[in-house]
Amino acid sequence: MVNSCVCFGCNNSNLSGHRVHRFPNKKHKDFRAWIRFVQAKRSNFAASSLTRHTVVCEKHVTPDSYNQGDLMEFRMGFRRKEWVRLANGAVPSVHASPPAKSGGSEESNVNVSTSRESARRKRELCTACGTCGYERYWQNQEKVHRNMPACNLLLSGAIHFSGCMASQTIRMLKLFGLQCISPGTFFRHQRYYSIPTIVQAWRTEQRGIIRELKETGGGLILSGDCRSDSPGHCAKYGSYSLIEDRINKVLDVQLVQSSEVPSSSWCELEGLKRSMQFLMDQDMWPSGYVRKCVQKEQGISLTSGILGKVYRKHWMLLQKRGTVRI
Repeated sequence: MVNSCVCFGCNNSNLSGHRVHRFPNKKHKDFRAWIRFVQAKRSNFAASSLTRHTVVCEKHVTPDSYNQGDLMEFRMGFRRKEWVRLANGAVPSVHASPPAKSGGSEESNVNVSTSRESARRKRELCTACGTCGYERYWQNQEKVHRNMPACNLLLSGAIHFSGCMASQTIRMLKLFGLQCISPGTFFRHQRYYSIPTIVQAWRTEQRGIIRELKETGGGLILSGDCRSDSPGHCAKYGSYSLIEDRINKVLDVQLVQSSEVPSSSWCELEGLKRSMQFLMDQDMWPSGYVRKCVQKEQGISLTSGILGKVYRKHWMLLQKRGTVRI
């Protein structure tokens, strides 16, 4: 939400990087003093028009009006700029200078830039030639998709790929006094960039593995296991991974939610069913499993951890094709 200053001739807001302050409560002793300050330049301003977004920016407040303890914490990097509070009894007392008339000076001939342009200029350094007036703008990072700074996306990717918690990492950077992205920006980058990139990279790798196995020939030697997000029988998700033992690579991964099956203990079986169906759709058939025991009536139990059971339809189909090797 953009909160703009209500004082006459002032265009500052929280979007432009200025600290803004809300009016005190109507029952507060200084409330009428704040209203009179604004009405000194805006006679049509009324107290009835106040909302929770009505603010006065820092340009109308003297430095000694702030809480000195908050200012000290801000200078040390332990408090954000917008969290610095006014001292008790502080009242705005500085009026903005009137806007210059057209043709009065050289500054009046400069077009007023938008807030987006101003924010862009803050990220650039300008060097100008005193002879010919040529200007060159240098940026510390290039722009990528939709004029987004590359370091913002790289920071989101580093947090996501390293497995760190975004809120704690961003809070740590702000305590150091470093300008960084917000948690909302991180989650937006994660949704639109990081996760689609991971999915695309995995599908490309999976297609390469399938192509390699088809060129190698022979039946598949498979083993698999399911990992839940929590131990016991209260897991919400189960991730089933299927590995081809000859090349020692993950062939397929299936994510199963507990609401899709009767209970969370069934996620393993459902993941195996989906992996087997995926292999059959790719015209790939297993010739053997790494297993602990064989139960022909119920299917095949895999590895020492009882990784899952192939359901009866697939078992009978594999038997008919003669591709199952026990």
